[in-house]
Amino acid sequence: MGPPSKKKQKKTVPSFKTGKENVVIKAEGGKAAPLPGEAKVQAGKQALQPSPEERDPIPWAEVELPLMPHTLMQCRWRDGTMRAARIIERRPLLGTTDQWEYYIHYRGVDRRMDCWKTIDDFDKDSIVPPRLLDEMDPKTKQPKYEEIESEDDGHHGFSPQKIRAHEAATKVKNIEQIELGRYTMDVWYFSPLPPEYAGHKKLYFCEYDLTYFVSREELMRHLQKIRVQHPPGMEIYRNNGVSMWEVDGDESNVFCRNLCSLAKMFLDHKSVDCCINDFMFYVMTEVDERGAHVCGYFSKEKNPQRKNNLSCILCIPAYQRRGYGKFLVSFSYELSKIERKAGTPEKPLSDMGQVTYESHWARAICGILKNHEGPLSVKNISDMTMFTESDIVDTLKRLDLIRYSKGQPVLSAPVDVLDEHLRKAGSSGLPVDPRKIVWTPHPSQVGQPAK
Repeated sequence: MGPPSKKKQKKTVPSFKTGKENVVIKAEGGKAAPLPGEAKVQAGKQALQPSPEERDPIPWAEVELPLMPHTLMQCRWRDGTMRAARIIERRPLLGTTDQWEYYIHYRGVDRRMDCWKTIDDFDKDSIVPPRLLDEMDPKTKQPKYEEIESEDDGHHGFSPQKIRAHEAATKVKNIEQIELGRYTMDVWYFSPLPPEYAGHKKLYFCEYDLTYFVSREELMRHLQKIRVQHPPGMEIYRNNGVSMWEVDGDESNVFCRNLCSLAKMFLDHKSVDCCINDFMFYVMTEVDERGAHVCGYFSKEKNPQRKNNLSCILCIPAYQRRGYGKFLVSFSYELSKIERKAGTPEKPLSDMGQVTYESHWARAICGILKNHEGPLSVKNISDMTMFTESDIVDTLKRLDLIRYSKGQPVLSAPVDVLDEHLRKAGSSGLPVDPRKIVWTPHPSQVGQPAK
């Protein structure tokens, strides 16, 4: 008697439960879409060559100079240690034809740390060149090499396609340093500037009107001509040597455009192509006997389509670690209280902006929960702070202060847990005194009184 016949089993298409029914995920043409793991396996079968990270370095005697973009190696870090890096661009050293310098990105580190290095900064026993894919690319008419996938450092909230396009357009800083008042700062990111500034490594900014020059001599001549030593617009706040100025993008277009160009040098995802006329700029300055010195700002749409009470925020690096970033966030919400409109910052936030806002929301909400007596709702917290209800709920979830009882969300906020969250949130920075704000919003921006 032969072995029992095996019935041919019908392959089942994977399904995902949504609560009421199973929904089959299908690709175009009616075929079942592969699961993420299956897609990786299929891609792995097609990739006969190991990735650059998996390949062994080649002997220095076999290395061809100049090194190609997308070459991997160990590169000297600021403290002298070696870190994994890749080459983004290359150029001949000034005044030479056979010596090169390389613009490198440290793997796993924000792009603000990208910089130019020479071959002497590389570990010559760690070179992994990119693999040649095509002797002659039909599109570029040049050899085509493999490219390293872009990392997601500082790009949360953006699609892979937008990240690649953004990095291609802004891959190399066009300015290395700026001078603003008595401070000299390294630039973090590419900033689009007029063609006449191409090829200059350093720019000199007037700290009053933010006009920029390629030499200190030009700046000094400019300073002798100006008569106003503060930003344009109206001063709406002053307290303990700090003032805030409201500047209309329509009335002071040149100043606001210069401010955006300066901000782009320290913000990776900052648009300078938007219509500046549609924004108000709230500029923070330090005031002394020499005038009002720009140290940060936030912008805000005049007629926002969403509930955004802030579009862009920057504390200039030389003025950081003084509580000014937290001050700007607090100030934006104080304006929202005067408008009687709950607001939220425009998303996505930068990495530093995300940290600042999350700590601000946590500090304010935990402080209310700790000190409030009696019933309290999300709407009550929103009326007190002018945070949007969605930001409040997201913060409560992130802090794990919501529990579920019989399917219903219940707030669980023991005092010791709130104290720990308040400790982690840190200080509130430079405080805003609402009594010192002299400001009236445009009639179209005034909301309904909070109930």
